This record gives sequence, C-alpha cells and structure tokens, in this order.
Amino acid sequence: MVPSELIQDYCAGVAGFHPFVSLNPFLDPDPAARLQALLERGRVAGLKFLPPYQHYYPNDERLYPLYDLAQELGLPCTFHTGLSRIPGTRLKYGDPLLLDDVAVDFPRLPILLAHAGRGVWYEAAAMLASLHENVYLEISGLPPHNLPHYFPRVERLVDKMIFGSDYPGVPSISGNIAAVLDVLGPTAARRVLWENGARLLGLLG
Repeated sequence: MVPSELIQDYCAGVAGFHPFVSLNPFLDPDPAARLQALLERGRVAGLKFLPPYQHYYPNDERLYPLYDLAQELGLPCTFHTGLSRIPGTRLKYGDPLLLDDVAVDFPRLPILLAHAGRGVWYEAAAMLASLHENVYLEISGLPPHNLPHYFPRVERLVDKMIFGSDYPGVPSISGNIAAVLDVLGPTAARRVLWENGARLLGLLG
C-alpha cells in the first residue's frame, strides 16, 4: 500500500505530475476529514477509489460527505471498474452501475470509470457515460485496437473518453498512444489523449 502522502511528495518534485490520492473507508473512518488533511499538506488533483480490492460499494453513503467535498472542489474521482487478476479482488464491487447513484446525487462530481468496466460491463459503462454529463470512460488497460469492438459506437463517445497508461502493466505506452491515433484519427484522438483529461484537471485555459 502506497500512502497518499508519498504520492503528494513525489508529484511535488516532478513538473507536470498531478497527484491523485486514495482513500479507504475502512482505514479512514472520516474520509472527508482525511481529504481535508491531505489538502492542507499539499496538492491534490483528484481521488482514486479501489472498491473491488478494498471490498466496499462505491455508493456507500459513508462516502457521501467525501463526494460532497470533492464535488465542491471540482476534484475528479476515478473508480476501478471491471475485472482484475489481483488476488482477493471481489468483482461485485466493480460494477459501474453502482456509480449511477453517485452520478445522480453528485451531478457536478467528475466520475471516471477506470478500465471502462473491463471485461464484463463495457455496455453498462458506455450507457452511464452517455446518460450522465459527469461520467467518463477511462480506458487504461484496454488494448486500443479493440475499442471499436468494446464500444461499437466509439465515435459517439470520444468526448467522454480519457486515456490512461496503466503503467507499468502495459507493454508500451507509446504503442498504445499510436494505436489510439490509428483507431480514432488525429482529431478524435487528441480529445481522448489530452483534451478531455486536461479539461477535468483545469489545464485548458
């Protein structure tokens, strides 16, 4: 387990890095207070949640004060969705439909579905991204050449897709970038590779 403080300190020394902290409701009994403490010690660009590994439902109302604070601050929240081969993973916590409650109750909270429901829930993830203005498909861990297979109307989703490297679990980040360009073309690929994520991080104008 990597402490969020370590991520903050590492990113503070690297230009262009934007730290996402991770909070676990079992270890942080007051997640909103924990986020506030992290904000006081350094920059926080967003939050990462790992329900299938930490065994909680992302629509658990214990997390609602935290989501409320993140929404107030405009912090993107990334949630692992779909399959994982890490031992101890419980798939039931990775269903993107669980985030429908969160999207409805916090309509200004940017929600990223990490891995876009990988292996099980591509259709559900795409439906949520299409239905909710604040829900995005984060496509790390997906072979880019398979995007049209996973999302048959991929051209309609390019404004709701955000590239992620999934480093170090991929053979080649540059190869995946080239594949996104090949599959989507330069204009749509620029949105997926840069503009959509940069907008959520406040890096565009």
